[in-house]
Amino acid sequence: INGTYDSVTTGFFHPVNKRDVMANFFYFKLLPPLSSQQTFYFRIQSDEQIILPAFIGSSSVMANHRYIKGIISGLIWGILLATAFYNLFIFIATKDQTYLYHVAHTACMLVILDMNTSGIIFVISGQPYLNYYKFTLTGLGFITAVAFCTSFLKTRQTMPKLHSGLLLFYIAAVLIIALSLFRQNLVSNVLIQIVAIILSVYLIIVGIVANYKRLPGAMYYLTGWSFLLGSVIIVILLLNDLVPASLLIIPPSFLINYIVEAGTVMEIIVISIALSHRLTILRLEKESAQSEKIAMIEYLNETLH
Repeated sequence: INGTYDSVTTGFFHPVNKRDVMANFFYFKLLPPLSSQQTFYFRIQSDEQIILPAFIGSSSVMANHRYIKGIISGLIWGILLATAFYNLFIFIATKDQTYLYHVAHTACMLVILDMNTSGIIFVISGQPYLNYYKFTLTGLGFITAVAFCTSFLKTRQTMPKLHSGLLLFYIAAVLIIALSLFRQNLVSNVLIQIVAIILSVYLIIVGIVANYKRLPGAMYYLTGWSFLLGSVIIVILLLNDLVPASLLIIPPSFLINYIVEAGTVMEIIVISIALSHRLTILRLEKESAQSEKIAMIEYLNETLH
């Protein structure tokens, strides 16, 4: 203005309450004098892929934009929290660690999806340095996913060779966590992408083998992970411009922002259905065992008399 530059610095490593608009996305108030022309410059730095759909609009349009994003985030929170608490109650009742692993996995995915795009950022707005360590949650997400797989499908007993391969992902996850704790986020992010693809495909293979062996709940498991793997593949294709925009009905930026969230929600819902099915099987097995025990007692009583 009048030959001078006015600058605004913001980002995930700056407090949210210092932003132009107190929101979970970046909004800038552009207030040029009437009947004037101005040039605005943006300098952007990131330690991961930059997804930058930029929009210009009035305050009412931007408010509507925030409202829609808030509804989407609220739906994700509601669904994932409901499944987490449901499985937590089942764990308390049954003491089956499989349910606890799924609760931990759901909690990790909820925070990972929400870290930069929803209300949780306001909780830590006074400690933006925590964003330096955000990839530790991704490492924990990998660990809980593998732990759930090994427990739910009993891979140690049913497929020992594939089980040995799963253990390697624990090492990769610990390495990701260590890199994040030392703030090596660029390297950590690259490793996360590699591990995410390989782990997703590996878990699909485990699901296919489990389904071939007709293990209980294998089809649910395979279906759930197929949703997540499909969403990951779509995002990678879009990020690398391997899908022509002309073939898309939905804007690429919208898909990149929300397709993984949709895939994750579907995966967790389907796996929760599998866990409910597992609970039904356990209940029927328990009732069958009790019936057999009662029948045996009655038979012995009749024999003795």
